[in-house]
Amino acid sequence: MTQHAPVSDAVKPNAAGSAALMADRSPGPAARLGTGLTAVLDSRWSRYREQRELLLGQFSEPAVHDLRVALRRLMTVLHLLHRLGMDGRPKALQGRLKRRFKALSRLRDVQVERTRLADPTTDALEGFSRHLLDTEARLAAQVRRQMEDGTDTAVARHMARVRAARTDSE
Repeated sequence: MTQHAPVSDAVKPNAAGSAALMADRSPGPAARLGTGLTAVLDSRWSRYREQRELLLGQFSEPAVHDLRVALRRLMTVLHLLHRLGMDGRPKALQGRLKRRFKALSRLRDVQVERTRLADPTTDALEGFSRHLLDTEARLAAQVRRQMEDGTDTAVARHMARVRAARTDSE
């Protein structure tokens, strides 16, 4: 009779009688990281949508600023997922978000400059202040059209693809 070494918890005999490693059922570091990033992605997407609705209600300086922050944070998580190879085709989504961010940045720049010139002291500054006010109105209308023209539907569709790719890999 041959003697077998004791079987550890990680090694069990299979049907053929030979030892086989049992699969570790606890999630590994990559799976835990993926789950954590998915939660962060969901949180950033939710915050972006909240800020978007607030902005569409009123194009105030704080609303523009808060949406830019939410958008930048969402793009950061998407970039991280992409760098880790944990996404589904995010290039189109990132491009759309980047264009939206640039449009909001132009609007924010004009708002900041207009605030600085709130009390024009000369006719030349008064004319420039009027120009900034007109530019702000034009850019706000452009951002509103961009957010209401179905682009957001496309952004949501791309986010669903990224989310589905994350769920499939978990």
